[in-house]
Amino acid sequence: MTATSRFERAHRLVDELVSLIAPQLGLVALARAEIAKARLRQQLAGYKADDICWNMLLDLYVSEAEGREISVSSACIAAMAPQTTALRKIVNLERQGLIERTPDKWDGRRIIMALSAQGRRVVGDYLENSYGPGATSSTGS
Repeated sequence: MTATSRFERAHRLVDELVSLIAPQLGLVALARAEIAKARLRQQLAGYKADDICWNMLLDLYVSEAEGREISVSSACIAAMAPQTTALRKIVNLERQGLIERTPDKWDGRRIIMALSAQGRRVVGDYLENSYGPGATSSTGS
C-alpha cells in the first residue's frame, strides 16, 4: 500500500469518526481533530501540511479556549513549517486582521499572538459549517 493510499484511507476513517461524534464535541475539540488530521497527513504522506496559516489559527483557537498564551516561537512550531516560512505567514495573518501580536508584559523578548475577533469568527464559522449545527462553542474537554 502506498503512502498516498494509506493517507487517503486514514483521512477517510478520521473524517468518518469525527462526523459521527461531531454533535457531541465542542468547537475546540473539533479544532483538535483538525490539528490531528494535519499531523496525520504529515506522517502518512511524508510532507509538511500545506496550510501553515490554518494550523496556526487552529492552535491559537485551542490555546485561547484553554487559557494559554502563545508566543510567536510556539506558533511557528504549531505551523509545522520552517520558522522563516511561519514568520512570513504570521505577518500575512496580521495584515489580514486574523491575529494580533502584543509584547509579553513579563518578558520583553517575547511577542504573544492571539486571534482577533475576526480570526475567532473565521475559525468558529469554519468548524460549525464543517461539522454541522450540533457543534457548540464548548471546550469539548
